[in-house]
Amino acid sequence: MNRKILSPVASTTCRDEQDFCESKSCNEREFEQNHFYTNVKTYGEIPLTLSHKLIDALPLDEVDDNFIRTVKGCVFSKCQPTPLKEPLTLAAVSQDVLGNILDLNESVIQNEEFVHCVSGGKLFPGSIPLAHRYGGHQFGYWAGQLGDGRAHFLGEYTNRSGDGRAVIRSSVREFLCSEAMHFLGVPTSRALRCQQILREYSQIYHQRFHELFKAKLGFLGNEEKDSYVIAFLLKLMEDTGADFTMTFRQLSEVSLSQLQTGSIPLSVWALSDLSSHEYFRDWVQLYLQRLSRMKNDSDAARQHRMRGVNPRYVLRNWMAESAIRKAEKNDFSEVALLQKTLTEPFVEQEEAERAGYSSKPPSWAQQLRVSCSS
Repeated sequence: MNRKILSPVASTTCRDEQDFCESKSCNEREFEQNHFYTNVKTYGEIPLTLSHKLIDALPLDEVDDNFIRTVKGCVFSKCQPTPLKEPLTLAAVSQDVLGNILDLNESVIQNEEFVHCVSGGKLFPGSIPLAHRYGGHQFGYWAGQLGDGRAHFLGEYTNRSGDGRAVIRSSVREFLCSEAMHFLGVPTSRALRCQQILREYSQIYHQRFHELFKAKLGFLGNEEKDSYVIAFLLKLMEDTGADFTMTFRQLSEVSLSQLQTGSIPLSVWALSDLSSHEYFRDWVQLYLQRLSRMKNDSDAARQHRMRGVNPRYVLRNWMAESAIRKAEKNDFSEVALLQKTLTEPFVEQEEAERAGYSSKPPSWAQQLRVSCSS
């Protein structure tokens, strides 16, 4: 039987900490089974597949009441969302998750019942909302038991300092970041699903690290000194403060003859920064020698390979901040533009270029400070 697991696909947020609902709780609101699952092939199996598996496999908190507390001897607590005040605004939707993961028709985002469900106003049929107990480090120190930072399982439910809500800046940042990582090929929670912990982490990490950087530099095959060439470049980048993403991307866009002659345009800003290092020319010679030993390869083929693994666009703090400032004024146009841009991060896009998403960050971005609750 093909089972579908429901997870958050939309962000409906409050604009400040006082934007709470004082009306009936979710338990007292009867959910009507509407028609917005029009594209779902296994209607009866959608709700609660995940919750039941978690409840069966992991210890559940014996306390059912909703209040901030330290919990012991369990992984999850049953916790009912508190509905927001109306009117609700659907800030953003991942069409990829909506259609390809949840198998829902895109028309659901126009459905009022759906918006209420993903914002915690109502529960899906049979839903058992769960809050996750966890602990962790913050700023280098063990912070102890933190509680569920952003969401209930099965349905969007943002949380801030245990009060059950997140202001819009946090929701926009998390939504865009999870989407960006997914389309970069980085395994993510797609808005907060559980992750596995790898065994033999160190060995796997270093092996994968080596493979990734070889690909980013366009290398084919293996050579003994590859690790040295990689480490040499990273040291130059550290010394000059050259932008990580655009250094590799711009290496994929300049020709080998430009590298050989040192004729790097100022518009290629990351490589220009890197070229200020006294040992840059030494690294270039090592790089060109390594590439020259790759038989039956061309400069065009190298550039094509490298552009496929080195993104032109990544979500930067200043880009998220710009979108957040507009969203706080009920303008979600830049959230939509960023989401569109980040779904194809390796492809040059006209709108993204006009917005400056591949340009050097603006000077005001240097003043931005982001914390774990931003």
